[in-house]
Amino acid sequence: MDSGPSILSVESYPEADPRRAAAVRLVLTGDTRATGAADMRMETFRRHIDGQGLCLALVVGVHSPRKPSQLRSIAKDAGLLTAAAVIKSPGRTGIVILPPLEVSRADGDAPQALVACLRHLIDLARQRAIVLIQALLVPGDQLECRLLTEAGFSFLAELIYADRRGDIPALPADVESGVQLLSYRPERHYLFLRGLEASYEGSRDCPRLTGMRRTEDVLAGHRATGLHDPDLWLVAVKDEQVLGILLLTRVPQRDGLEIVYMGVSRAARGRGVGDRLILEAVAEGRRRACPLLTLAVDSANAPARRLYARWGFVETERRLAWIADCRVRDVCEVPDRAETQRA
Repeated sequence: MDSGPSILSVESYPEADPRRAAAVRLVLTGDTRATGAADMRMETFRRHIDGQGLCLALVVGVHSPRKPSQLRSIAKDAGLLTAAAVIKSPGRTGIVILPPLEVSRADGDAPQALVACLRHLIDLARQRAIVLIQALLVPGDQLECRLLTEAGFSFLAELIYADRRGDIPALPADVESGVQLLSYRPERHYLFLRGLEASYEGSRDCPRLTGMRRTEDVLAGHRATGLHDPDLWLVAVKDEQVLGILLLTRVPQRDGLEIVYMGVSRAARGRGVGDRLILEAVAEGRRRACPLLTLAVDSANAPARRLYARWGFVETERRLAWIADCRVRDVCEVPDRAETQRA
């Protein structure tokens, strides 16, 4: 019987490392064994991230010095207590993939092993110039929340996912008149940057993200979501003022469109610009035979939730968003304003 805590060995696996596959299987399936079902899951996962222009940048595993016969982990055949990975996307961000909960509970050392794993991922992210990594949890599991906190993550928001189907309703009478909707073109790039920045002022949608990334990085991250089509990116303009922005993408697996981002400038709020943008999103779906419209919103953003409810969006699920700030800070550096825009 063990008289004290085990010494854990944290290792990262580059693509050429033969142990990488076992670690990825553990993350995706909860087991390290190469079975037909596991291989199919890994191939589906690979195709998904390749299709999105993403990459599995970081894979980390934690080994125990105990003999395999002493391990209670379901990963005991590979000597792995647990593992985790980061999918890197454009815009200097990453998404953490955590193993199934049973892996974190299967062995006495497994919870602390996952904490060590996540801390190492944060360090590696800094080395790769990733400034923000995010984890999404199903509400209700306190163990994962506690382990993320110990690893250096902080709670960002409860995200509500919602869908809408149906015909185009009548446009509300109080919608701002004379608004032009311009689709994305390289020469209009600056308008989209201005639209993002203006919509962040006083925003209630994940306000803690403010200042974590450059606006250029944010736009690059949005572009990498789904199947980018510049005709589905719209900026609302009136009298040379940017009033709002709507970024849509195709969701071919669900025959619909996703509102990747929608925001209205502080000066234009309460003037029906949000209604005008959603109307256009619904109309785009109809033109493209995509009856489904889907989005995610911060549960604390009451004005946006009222807007979406008015347009018939129905909640489908919730997730808890946690983030780790991986920026490398230089105390001697005075940040430029362009570098302190919101994520």
